Amino acid sequence: MKKTKGLFGRTLVGGLLVCSLFMGSNALAVDPCSQTAQLSGGTTINNQNKTGNTSTGYQYEIWRDGNGGSLTLYPKDACFRAEWNNAGDFLGRVGKTFNKPAWNNIGGDLVANYAYKKSGNDGGTYSYIGIYGWMDNPQIEYYIVDDWLHDRGNPGGSYMGSHKGTITVDGDQYEVWSGTRTGASKWGNSTFTQIFSIRKTRRQCGTISISEHFRQWQKLGLNLGQLMEAQILAESGGGQGYVDFSYATVEIVPEGSTGGNTGGNTGGNTGGNTGGNTGGNTGGNTGGNTGGSAAVVTDPCSKTTSYSGGTRVTGNGIQDIGNGYNYEIWRDGNSGSMTYFGGDADCAFKADWNNSGDFLARVGYYDGAATKKYTDLGEITAAYNYKKSGNGGGSYSYIGIYGWTKSPLIEYYIVDDSFTPNGGGMYYNAQTIGTYQVDGVTYTLKKGTRVNAPSIEGNTTFTQVFAQRSSYQTCGTINVTEHFKNWERLGIQMGGIYDCKILCEVGGGQGSIEYTYATMSWDGQTGAAGGPAEPTEPQEPYKGAIAIPGTVEAENYDKGGNGFGYKDSDNKNEGGEYREDGVDVVKANGGYAVGYTTSSEWLTYTVNVEKAGKYDVEAFASNGNTDIEIDLFIDDNKVGSVSGAGSEDWDTYVKLTGSVTLPAGEHILKVAFASDYNNLDYIKFYEEGTAPEEEEPSTPTTPSEPSASANGSFFSEDGAYFGPDCGTGAEANYKGSYYTGVYPTPFQTYLGKTDAEVQAKLDQLWNHYFEGGENSKVYYDRGNGEAYIYDTGNSDVRSEGMSYGMMICVQTNHREEFGKLWNFAKKYMWHNPNSGGDGYFTWKVKTDGSFNGDNGCAPDGEMYFMMSLLFAANRWDDAGYMKDAQDILKACWKGNGQSLFNEQYKVVTFQPSQGNNSFSDPSYDLPAFVDLFSRWSTTNNSTWKQAAQATRDHLYKSSNPKSGLFSDYNNFDGTPKYVDFNKNSHKYMYDAMRCAMNFGMDHYMFGADAERQEEMARRIIDFFEKDGYQHARFEWDGSNPAENYTLGETGANAVACLALVENSNYQEIVKKNFKKAWDASLMTGQYRYYDGLVHYLSMLHLCGSFKIWKPQPNIEKKTVEGVGEVTYLGETYTESTTITAFEDCQLYNVTIEVTSSTGVADAENVEGVTIAPNPANDYFVVTTGEEVASVEILNIAGQVVSVTEGETLINISLPAGTYIVKIATEEGNTYVKRLCVK
Repeated sequence: MKKTKGLFGRTLVGGLLVCSLFMGSNALAVDPCSQTAQLSGGTTINNQNKTGNTSTGYQYEIWRDGNGGSLTLYPKDACFRAEWNNAGDFLGRVGKTFNKPAWNNIGGDLVANYAYKKSGNDGGTYSYIGIYGWMDNPQIEYYIVDDWLHDRGNPGGSYMGSHKGTITVDGDQYEVWSGTRTGASKWGNSTFTQIFSIRKTRRQCGTISISEHFRQWQKLGLNLGQLMEAQILAESGGGQGYVDFSYATVEIVPEGSTGGNTGGNTGGNTGGNTGGNTGGNTGGNTGGNTGGSAAVVTDPCSKTTSYSGGTRVTGNGIQDIGNGYNYEIWRDGNSGSMTYFGGDADCAFKADWNNSGDFLARVGYYDGAATKKYTDLGEITAAYNYKKSGNGGGSYSYIGIYGWTKSPLIEYYIVDDSFTPNGGGMYYNAQTIGTYQVDGVTYTLKKGTRVNAPSIEGNTTFTQVFAQRSSYQTCGTINVTEHFKNWERLGIQMGGIYDCKILCEVGGGQGSIEYTYATMSWDGQTGAAGGPAEPTEPQEPYKGAIAIPGTVEAENYDKGGNGFGYKDSDNKNEGGEYREDGVDVVKANGGYAVGYTTSSEWLTYTVNVEKAGKYDVEAFASNGNTDIEIDLFIDDNKVGSVSGAGSEDWDTYVKLTGSVTLPAGEHILKVAFASDYNNLDYIKFYEEGTAPEEEEPSTPTTPSEPSASANGSFFSEDGAYFGPDCGTGAEANYKGSYYTGVYPTPFQTYLGKTDAEVQAKLDQLWNHYFEGGENSKVYYDRGNGEAYIYDTGNSDVRSEGMSYGMMICVQTNHREEFGKLWNFAKKYMWHNPNSGGDGYFTWKVKTDGSFNGDNGCAPDGEMYFMMSLLFAANRWDDAGYMKDAQDILKACWKGNGQSLFNEQYKVVTFQPSQGNNSFSDPSYDLPAFVDLFSRWSTTNNSTWKQAAQATRDHLYKSSNPKSGLFSDYNNFDGTPKYVDFNKNSHKYMYDAMRCAMNFGMDHYMFGADAERQEEMARRIIDFFEKDGYQHARFEWDGSNPAENYTLGETGANAVACLALVENSNYQEIVKKNFKKAWDASLMTGQYRYYDGLVHYLSMLHLCGSFKIWKPQPNIEKKTVEGVGEVTYLGETYTESTTITAFEDCQLYNVTIEVTSSTGVADAENVEGVTIAPNPANDYFVVTTGEEVASVEILNIAGQVVSVTEGETLINISLPAGTYIVKIATEEGNTYVKRLCVK
């Protein structure tokens, strides 16, 4: 749908001129489908947004959100050609405008005729070809859609509002949708109604009886207004393509010459002979009667079949169950339970109670924040059918609709039935304030006040409202919105809707209720029960377009629902995992797979192919019954298949291979199952010839921490050092990478990835975000020695992104790109203290470096700038970078109220100026960085050391004790901070997700706060496990989930899992998170910048590629010798070599000298050479026929522990164990014996 659009400056046709548009009854005599000749000439409007008049008496508009797009106005009627290329939302339209006559008072019937050719796609977004226009009083945007630019199925779903019915116009059925939208309109930004008629059978030529659609909409209960325009439309949300109209007219013809079912079609094609008779009579009768009654409606009273299975709950609680619904159960006393079914059962549930005191069970709408009023939710409706037995305890009971509003606080009931209709406690002394009619029956409205009573806000005073049906029923419908409207008419002011649910509540007794049908709908949600398969959302990528080359995880199929994002033979997730729709997702290989497939089913994925060419394909699948065969399609054109023998069972996955040729750009990949009973884990695409050899996944292990390593493992290829350091005091017990020089590599230890695969993943990330196309990259080289990281969501440059980009460059050894980024930041963003600046950075500038509204800083940028400059200075031995880093570090503690860190609490501030230094943003807490600042800064070292501890403390306090979540902004005691300029500052939002990466990084780098950081990891990972990794935004306590789990969270939470690798209870969960991070699709499109870079940084941590680049160490030399083999610091060497080792807080270049047996007599085989006693205790004697020169004793590590010269009586004081004795004689021979010490 359109996001922003200029809709002003239109030329309106006066009311009198409308009559001049009237055409005779022969106007429909031309068959549009015969008008196929290609047109030429005319005027072309390129790359601009514009409205105006055509040379043929029509009005036009071209609009584009993004890049290229053009509109060619042919010199014939309303004919035009619309062409787009990655234009974002693009539309071209030509038609008529009106001066707001009533829609049914324009002097006849409005009709459009058209024929066109099309090519291209909508980029996986949305597209409409048909009629478009606006009405006023009320404000309405309307579409009549005859065709579209994709093969994902007919448009439709909750993003269009709610389904209003099916009408028949022009010989085919149209599905009608309507909802409320707030955004750009003819009146600027306003709230308006949208109406869509979507043709079931798409076509590229024909007649659209626009006025007949208006009449049918009115019969469906839609309130229409004054006509402003009706134009032939081509609209696309993205992609590349064109629509070329060879015939197009918009005309007013006599009323009755077009009609509903037959009239429009017959009248349009047959013309004068039957147009008047058939068009008038059949059109009027069939169009009016049949067309009006064609809405698809489920009779709830016909739904009597019980549901089976379900989830039974007995404890008090509230929880989402999918499809937008939420359940709650509450009982005061003894036994009581409810079973909800979810899925295509919508709100259906059953409940039973036995002397439970107050007991309620309910399912429906829930928004704990009460952010919307009922007028924001469109038409709220409910339908139900149930069976009941028993009683409600005699006092009170309610069956119907129940909920709360906030501001004001109101508890409300719509009572359609009761176990105790005359109970003494039914209405708590509420008084009757009026009556009204809804759904064809009278309701009595009662209002009362409860004082110090339980509520959603604790014990307090609130209003109660009861609407009592005059005649009770056990099946039917409830138009909740109409109730609310009547309540407001009677003086009840409704607040934000906290919940609105189908309810059974009793005050006691014993009984049960079973709903055989229960559904609710509102704008943004439509239940599945009883209706035809409809998309519940627009088809779009589940987690962003999937990059190829790359991995397509089976479970991450596109959104859109059955028949759109996927095709499944039923609407139940048989595996019950991961997603809440009809695809059967099962657990597999530490992650998920799609299972229970049949040969008629398929899945779609929006993919972004980096470049056209041949690709090798590897699919990992199982089938315990038969051979596996899977077909692959691009934009519904078959491009290849993968097949092979089945596996022993469904838990054993085998690799299938194939090859395909793919076009570049964004496309829809369809994966179609050509055999039954397959499980599909994932499909990998490699550029031809680049697929690595597969290795068996290894068993997850915790990386060892040796004190010595093979040559170069503490240094990069170009000699930069990242090895161990010596800890003193408490640090001596820390196990972080700073002290050991060993970095975790969970993709290898948990997922079995090879070095080559890890490097390929790192290359893919770099190529995507730094060297990719316009839809993927964020790094832009200005060609003058400067470059910037582009915030694609805000169209500017930010200190956060620039410093992230520099960190990525130094960690991946891209020195040139690092320098260009720093040149830009230093020139346009840094307030250089050497030039009188405060040492901080402007947090946002335009892409040319110019002022962008605010010169203040955002300290996450400062933190990453300082750290990346220090790393760059050490890695590349660059004194300039070191000086710049030290200048910023010094500026952080000015002592004048402008310090980056709060001087009292030693915690980073939200901003050091503008009155924002009294609170913090916990995602700026980077304890590993602050620890390194305390070691490497040339100023304020003791203050930095205090700040390191304070930062760890603040990060821990910021973690909610139950949910483990963090708030975006908070106080220095860790509690959320509310600010006027950000209404979500107290919530877990976009900033806060980085906290998990921050403490996970500190855990593996230092381990100085390991216990508390493991606790934080348990909290937050447990929380997201319960959430199913479905949501991204929450209150600090984890309530009110919203938005989909993001790529950035996928990476950050995986880094947090590094604090759990030694916890045996979390191994599968840890592996799952690592796999999510590895398999995640790289982001494309407008919002790739932030989540993409957070994920990129996370991947560096998880690949073992985020190193602590240190100053060059002092290295001493050492030699260790042995015969046959040498064991040194736990490693055994059989050949001479040179290694780098860290021993006793000193780094050594160690020469390992292994002497072969050549020239050395084996003492065991030389007569007369002995050592005795053996085993020995405190001495032994060497006996040999030669003069002894020296006797050396070596331990098993190859270290010399004793040397005696010229003696044969060797006194020893050694720990028990096995030793090597080397006996050298004056004759030059060496004999070796093994000695056992008791």
